[in-house]
Amino acid sequence: MQRLVLTLFFALSIAVTYAQDAPVFELLITAIDRDKPIHDVRIVVKLDDETIATCRTDSSGACAFRAVDGARILQAGNHYTITANKPNFLYLRDQVSTVGITEDTTFIKEYYLQRAGPCFGHDDLLDMDR
Repeated sequence: MQRLVLTLFFALSIAVTYAQDAPVFELLITAIDRDKPIHDVRIVVKLDDETIATCRTDSSGACAFRAVDGARILQAGNHYTITANKPNFLYLRDQVSTVGITEDTTFIKEYYLQRAGPCFGHDDLLDMDR
């Protein structure tokens, strides 16, 4: 019994140490139309086709995914898909990878969204949320 308790204690201490030493990743995004920020752009972060976080850009076109109180949106060793979407703008898709990164990292992205013109029956290019 004592051996089991010591083994569990050792395993838990390693897990806590690893969690404290794991790099912290943050993602800062700005949505721009030519030279102007775009507010209310829906930003989605996905891992393996599962949405893990969303936000909408503010009046300065900014949206941030930050580590808060130890809760981390982006984890080490993953590839993430990022989408940016707003009606009347073309849909944007990007990727970020934390694979092989061992230090705290802030990814800074500027997305230049293009206004959409008539699509002649291809409105699916404008709004990928449908």
